[in-house]
This record gives sequence, structure tokens and C-alpha cells, in this order.
Amino acid sequence: MLKAKKSFIVTLFVALVLVSFGIASAASIGGLSSISGPAPVSDSYVNPDGLGDVLLFNYYNARSGMETFFAIVNTDSEQGTRVRVRFREAADIANSQCVDSTTGKGATAGSFEVLDFDVCLTAGDMWSGFVTAAPGGGAMLCSNDVDTLIYDGVNSGLFPAGCVPFKSGTFGSATLTADDTMEGYFEVIGEDSLNAEFTTCKPIANFQCTGAGTPDACCTAAGLGTCPDQFTDVGNELFGNAILIDASTSGSWSYDATAIADFAFESIQQSPTTSRPDLASDSEDGIDGINYILTKEHVFTIYDLIHARTEIVLTEPTKLLTQQNVGCSLEIPGTFNPNIFTDDSALFTVWNDSEKQLTTVCQFSPCPGGTVNKLPHEVNVLQMNIPTAGVVSDILDSAVDQVVAITFDFGWIDINLDPDVNLTFPHQTCFGDDNVAPFNCSNGWPVLGITLLDVDHGASTGAFPTQYFTDAFLD
Repeated sequence: MLKAKKSFIVTLFVALVLVSFGIASAASIGGLSSISGPAPVSDSYVNPDGLGDVLLFNYYNARSGMETFFAIVNTDSEQGTRVRVRFREAADIANSQCVDSTTGKGATAGSFEVLDFDVCLTAGDMWSGFVTAAPGGGAMLCSNDVDTLIYDGVNSGLFPAGCVPFKSGTFGSATLTADDTMEGYFEVIGEDSLNAEFTTCKPIANFQCTGAGTPDACCTAAGLGTCPDQFTDVGNELFGNAILIDASTSGSWSYDATAIADFAFESIQQSPTTSRPDLASDSEDGIDGINYILTKEHVFTIYDLIHARTEIVLTEPTKLLTQQNVGCSLEIPGTFNPNIFTDDSALFTVWNDSEKQLTTVCQFSPCPGGTVNKLPHEVNVLQMNIPTAGVVSDILDSAVDQVVAITFDFGWIDINLDPDVNLTFPHQTCFGDDNVAPFNCSNGWPVLGITLLDVDHGASTGAFPTQYFTDAFLD
């Protein structure tokens, strides 16, 4: 009887969690500086209202019938907006751009680009698409939008009707397989404002128009139609949503994009044929400032393994750029290390719902005392399992997953991203305005987190953001 009562309470609780987070995601939280990282001392900040000039989407998956649908919205009712849409893969790929000073060999890095292009949103416009499996292997991007222009670096027009496959093969120092493209994350970076009416998405640089009077005259003379560029900053006017849908169970998991506000204060003019704009080179605060506002020391979430399955997705959207900025070589243990991803250790601590009994967990059960966990990838999928009871979570088919083996069936987990006693190199980001002291520092890692719940294999599903704790201080 007691077990049945607990089962009913848990089911009711999970239902309330899914409903409450669905409502909360549509509500505005005014007056807060940030709900996804430290208080903003940098120019950029994470906007809890969900509007910004940069959007970070935690995750996409196209494996085993899963599809990821998303939408990008321009809330400006007077001007259009050009944005760069870029998809990145999830796993670490062997490459030679970073060299380990101990071994002298190339280290691994990830977040490699698999597709990017510009989208020109008119005033009040929305552009949507979905990621699905390509017939020949790998993932592809599709869109049913029939009126929004895109620009691929060469041509301006509507998104291709037959979908666009993600890139794989050898790119510079990395070799991506088609399977590598099946899951990852994506970013949307506002580039510049557009005139209310335009007939091409191809950007016109300032220098191209100086000899022909106004920009519109330049475009007309070149046969390009009405010039789209205003050459002004994109305001905090973008928001986005995504939803993962499992065709086999009809389960769905939706989440809101993380919005970074005041990312840039000027127009960004970069071709899709280049790797820019990115979160480092085109930010007002550089990669350290972006890392600072995204850093969390602890990530918390609930789990339910009685009637539901639970998985946690942790994304590191700045890992590659951080490695490129400071290199991957190891430094002297105990000293400040600007590459916070050198040591990928974390510590998982699981509590149950009643006795609050503490247990240390690792990938294999039972765990040796003091064992730390690893978060080695750009995207890390954590599956909450009870191996001794045959409880195995399988919401996501993932190549970057790991099992969190526990004995509890209902409770919460603390993911410590700065376990001081175990780290060879500390996880700490420091940022100074114009690189001048005092420096604002935050312990932990820049991560984005969502939790996926699935009750009775599709009977009720939902996703909600992880909670967090930050440790910011002046140094």
C-alpha cells in the first residue's frame, strides 16, 4: 500500500513538474539580471526574458527516428534582421590544432561546424526548420518556410526544398563522419538590421556602396534589388524554441533557446564561407566574457525512475573556441589555467526523496571512494539508471551518453562542475573589462542544461531547464 501511494505521488509530481515548466517557459521573469549564470558585469548577459541578439540551442538529435524542430523569431515590428545559423556536432574529434605538451600529440576537440548560412528575417518574421536523418546517412536540415530568404555565401533565395545534408569528411585538422553529424547543438548570431523591404539576402558591405551614393543606389546599380543592410546593430529582439519528437513513441521534449543580450553593439559583416561570426571574435567581451556569463558551479535537477525515465543533457557551447583561444597544452597543476576544459572532471552526487541519503556515483557501480565523473564531450547525455533493478533509460539514442548508475528511484542530483579536491586544474573563468583589474571570476564551467522525462514510454513527456548555483567573486 505504501509503495502504491508513493507511486501515485511520484506520478502526480512528475505531471505537475511537466505542466509547471511548460507554463513557466512562456512567462516573463522581469527584474532579474540572469537565471543562467553569474550577475552581469560584462557588456553581455543571459536575458531571463528570453530575448537577445544571440540564441543558443542546447541540443539536436536525428538518431533512431528522432527529429528536432525549431523556430527563430524576430520580434522587431519595423526592421528586418540578418542572423547566422550554425550547427555544430556533439562529440570530441581527434585533430592536431591543439597539442598536449606532455605527449606532444594532437588533443581532441569538438563543436566542429556541420552547416551554416544566413537567414534574413523580415519585420515580425519567423523562420523554422527541422533536423532529421538523411537517406544516405548523417543528418540533414529541412524547412517548409516559403517566404524567408537565406544566403549561403554565394546565392540568395529560399531554403532548398529537398533539404540540405550536414557536412562530413576532412575539414582542416578534423575528420568528421556522417554519424558525427547526427547530434549536436546550434547557435543563432544576430549580424545586422535590415530595411523593412528587401529583395535579396546577400549582404552589401559599406565599401561597395561608397561610390554609388546611398546603399540602395549601390544595390540597384549592381542589379541586386533593394539593399537589405542597415549596417546597424541587431537589438535584443530574437527568441527561439526547439522540440525533439520521437516518431516511434510520439514523445516530445521542448525547450527554450538561451538568449544572450547585448552580444554585439555594431553590425557584423561576415560571409557564411568563413567561420565567423562566432562567440569569441565578435563578442564585445571576447570568449572570457561569454564563458563568465554562462558559468555554473553546480547544476541540479530531479530524476524519476519509478514510472519514468530521466536523462540530462549538458552542453558546452564555448569549448572549441576556448581551446582555440588559449591552446590545449597542459599547465602546472595548481596554477590558473585559461583552458578550463583541460580537466573534464566533475562530481555527481545523488540524493533520494525521503532519507536524503548521500551516495557518490560513477559510470560503473559500485563506485570507488572519491571517484570523479567525466564530461568529455561538447554535449554530454547522462542516463539515470538502476542496473540492479533492470531500470535502463533509453529516451535518446546517443553517441555521447554515459550511464549514471544509482540505487535510488526518485530524488535529485547535484553535478559539481568545480570539485576542488579532485581537479588537477581548476575550473575558473576570469573576466576584466578591457582586461583591466579587478577581474570578475566564477568557478565552474560554462554549460547549458536540460532534463528530459518520459513517463511510461510516451504517455507523458516533457523537458525543463536544470537549476544551478554560481560562485562569482572579485579577484
